Amino acid sequence: MNIVSIVGIIALCIGALGLLHPKLIGTLVSICTGAFRFWLAILARVVLGILFLVVAPHCEVPVLVQVIGGISLLAAVVILMMGQESLDATIEWWLARPQTWVRASALFAFAFGWLMLYAA
Repeated sequence: MNIVSIVGIIALCIGALGLLHPKLIGTLVSICTGAFRFWLAILARVVLGILFLVVAPHCEVPVLVQVIGGISLLAAVVILMMGQESLDATIEWWLARPQTWVRASALFAFAFGWLMLYAA
């Protein structure tokens, strides 16, 4: 099992949790706030992006894993450029949406998890 599989399993679990208990996902997202959440979001994307690029040659679908790694690194740059206040505002906007939005996001996470398991 490599890091891509682990990320896939985590995404599947988060997706399932969001589909079954969307309010809990909102609560979990709200726990981290401010500068900690901002830098954690950037760090997580940089680490995952680099790891995906490193392990991609050992995966079943290396191009897909490389693309996801590149998107992750790009997302880190975008979050850095948007700044903490904009990230906080975006998250608060998302949390204020109806639970169907959270479930739709959770469905995306669930599908992403399956895709990562396939690619690994």
